[in-house]
Amino acid sequence: MLRYLHTVFDYCVDGKAIGVLHMEKLELHVILWKGKIDEAYRNKGHGSSMMKEMIERIHEQYGIYTYVKKDNVGSLRFCKRLGFKEVGESIETVYTNYDMENAVLLKIEQGLGNKKTF
Repeated sequence: MLRYLHTVFDYCVDGKAIGVLHMEKLELHVILWKGKIDEAYRNKGHGSSMMKEMIERIHEQYGIYTYVKKDNVGSLRFCKRLGFKEVGESIETVYTNYDMENAVLLKIEQGLGNKKTF
């Protein structure tokens, strides 16, 4: 039986929510489904900071997966810079309507979050 918890991670700057991550927590890993930064705060490092904070909070206990569309070169580069690596495995998920055929599955192993800055 698939057990999951849909989680929303809000990212705040000076008390204002400027970003959000939508995740699905399964028994052994977390799937990052969607992330967004308010337009006024983009290209200022907030997306990187939000992702690094999320990774640092959960990577010790869970592996983190994400799917990125194959043609979304910028997002693929961004995720790889954060320490995600392409994996050939598939994972069981409740989101069966996601277009897995045109996506790349990436993962950060449990306990191996990238703590370097760039």
